[in-house]
Amino acid sequence: MSRVSCTRAAVAAFLPFALAACGGNASTPLPTLKNYSDLTALFTEWRAFQRPVLNSGVPDYTAQAMAAQQRGLATLQRRLAAIDHSAWPIDQQVDWYVVRAEMNGLDFDQRVLRPWANNPAFYVTVFGDRSDQPLREGPLAYGAVEVWSYKFPLSAPDAAKISPASSSPRSSWRTPKSSPPAFRSNSFASSFSRPITPARNS
Repeated sequence: MSRVSCTRAAVAAFLPFALAACGGNASTPLPTLKNYSDLTALFTEWRAFQRPVLNSGVPDYTAQAMAAQQRGLATLQRRLAAIDHSAWPIDQQVDWYVVRAEMNGLDFDQRVLRPWANNPAFYVTVFGDRSDQPLREGPLAYGAVEVWSYKFPLSAPDAAKISPASSSPRSSWRTPKSSPPAFRSNSFASSFSRPITPARNS
C-alpha cells in the first residue's frame, strides 16, 4: 500500500474519534420543528445563553469561557435553522429572522471583533454621565452601572442591584430608571430594546 493510501486510511479511521471527542455531531440532522412556540422557547433560551457565566458575581470572559460560548452558539444556530417558518404569518417570520440576526451578531463578535480580548474599553462598566442615547454604543461588558441614575445615599434595593454578587438580569443593571420604554409591537422580539450580546457601533 502506498504512503498516500496509508495516510488516507489512518485519517479515515481517526476522524470519527476526533469528532466524538470534540462533541462533533454537526452532521446529525435535527428534527424539523414548525410551531411558533418552538421559536419563542428557543428565543428565551438564547437570551439566557447570551449572558456570561458569573464567578463570584464577576462575568467570565476568559478564553475558555468564550470558547465554550462559541461552541454553544453553533448548537443554537443549528436548532434555529431546523425550525421551518415558511408557512408562518409575516410578522412571525420576521421574528425568526430577528433571532437569526442576533445569533449572527454574537457569531461576528466571536470570530472577528472579540472585544473581551482586543478592547480594554470593553471592561469600563461604571458610567457617571448619562449617554445621549437610550443605550450606550460600542463594546460593553455585562453588568454596566449607570451611576448618574441613582440617588445617594443608595437605598438598600439600589445597593443590592449594583452589588457584584447580584444575580439581576442585565437589563436591570444597564437600563437607567428614566430611560424611555422599549418599543413594542405584535412581534415578540421587538419587545426587547436590545440584545444582550456586547453592543457594537452600527
